[in-house]
Amino acid sequence: MTTRNYRLRSLFLVGCALATLVFASGCAYYNTFYNIKRDFKAAEKQSARAQVNQPAGQPVQPSRPGQPAPGNIPIQQYQTILQSCAKLLEFYPKSTWVDDALMIMGVSYYRTEEYARAERKFTELLTIFPNSKHVEMSIVWRARALLAQDKYDEAEAVLTGSESKLISPEAKAAAGRTLAGIYDKRKQPEEAVRYLEQIQSISYDRDDKASDYLTLGRSYLLLERKGDARQALLKCLGATSSADEAFESRQLLAEMSANDGNYLEARNYLRPLQTDRRFIDRGGDVLVELARVEAVAGDPQLCIQMLEEYCAKAPQGESKAKAYYLQGTVARDKLVQTRIRKIQV
Repeated sequence: MTTRNYRLRSLFLVGCALATLVFASGCAYYNTFYNIKRDFKAAEKQSARAQVNQPAGQPVQPSRPGQPAPGNIPIQQYQTILQSCAKLLEFYPKSTWVDDALMIMGVSYYRTEEYARAERKFTELLTIFPNSKHVEMSIVWRARALLAQDKYDEAEAVLTGSESKLISPEAKAAAGRTLAGIYDKRKQPEEAVRYLEQIQSISYDRDDKASDYLTLGRSYLLLERKGDARQALLKCLGATSSADEAFESRQLLAEMSANDGNYLEARNYLRPLQTDRRFIDRGGDVLVELARVEAVAGDPQLCIQMLEEYCAKAPQGESKAKAYYLQGTVARDKLVQTRIRKIQV
């Protein structure tokens, strides 16, 4: 083999080796991000199931490493996703998927309740990638992260200052919901209603719409628009898959019916809660609400009897405390009425 041929062959082999290395590196890069997206999608699905299946009134707990729990927020999975994203940004800082990684990191920090870090990631995405496909939802998520930190003014400013950038129905609906949530926290039902009514004609996620109906119902009640409140709460019941939302809707509907003198209707709103397995751990709360109806219906003695029987068997906890409080309130009112009748006689 001549010297020239040897050199050509060596250059060819080196070129092949470099091409193989580049190809392998590209495959590893693609596989890394593919795995991140796959794991993130799975974590989001599990989080959604956790919110739906969690017994009413119980906080969604993080699952522990090595102990997967389909009913809990997969904190460990989100932490692993965050580590993978950080490595991707470290080794491939100029890749075409940096904005995707920042978006995933922001949502993952939000899910793990690290709201300040989540807000920083969304801000970083919006600053570095002003033309990213994630801009609309990054704006909304940034506002949500600020709202979760009780920074109402900042959250509102983010949304109102970026209104022209929110074009898609999904983003408009999400922004309206978030603004309504801000005003709901501020106890300004007029504004909450205004934003929620604006997005009712938009087609968006069924569970989100159910949550909006509940917020509308609460806001209408504060504004004493009872007919609208009843309609909104019934729509929430028909659409929601959340135990907490179903409980609160029935509780408010029962309270409205009892105050209107429709005691049978009030009881009928509450009784399904006694047989729904999602409310097994809130049996005490259901009984307290049923007892409250009897008190309003004019039978304080039955109310007190129901509460006494419950408190005699129930373990210590918030439900038992509520029962004792209602029992004391009803007994006090009963005593006052007795004294008034004696004076009148």
